[in-house]
Amino acid sequence: MAGVLKKDHWPCGIGCVQYSTRGSLASCHVRHAFDPLSPSAMIVRLLQPCGARLSILYTKILDVLAEIPKNAAYRKYTEQITNEKLAMVKAEPDVKKLEDQLQGGQLEEVILQAEHELSLARKMRDWKPWEPLVEEPPADQWKWPI
Repeated sequence: MAGVLKKDHWPCGIGCVQYSTRGSLASCHVRHAFDPLSPSAMIVRLLQPCGARLSILYTKILDVLAEIPKNAAYRKYTEQITNEKLAMVKAEPDVKKLEDQLQGGQLEEVILQAEHELSLARKMRDWKPWEPLVEEPPADQWKWPI
């Protein structure tokens, strides 16, 4: 049985849809309601369309990456991937089509991945792995067996 797209009845309205298959409803808002969040964070997620949430997260990731040197491998590749995904989010209002384009599962999973990437980007900015080591590593560090 093919799925049926229905207009979302949540207050945010814009761009939110529910995808119904075999009598089960699934939407960004319904599935997010089961995340272990504080009440205020849950309300923000419930009232924010998934595409808007992704757009905000990708923009935040790009802002953090801008603070990392341009020659750092992490910045170069993460910035490229994030820009591609942000372009998809801005171009595609249909949730199901966007999920297919991003190839990361349901939008809630993609949002979770973006949140984790934002967290990692902030840590990488603080860790500064592109800087030289404080001390030289032992000569046999990568030899195995010793």
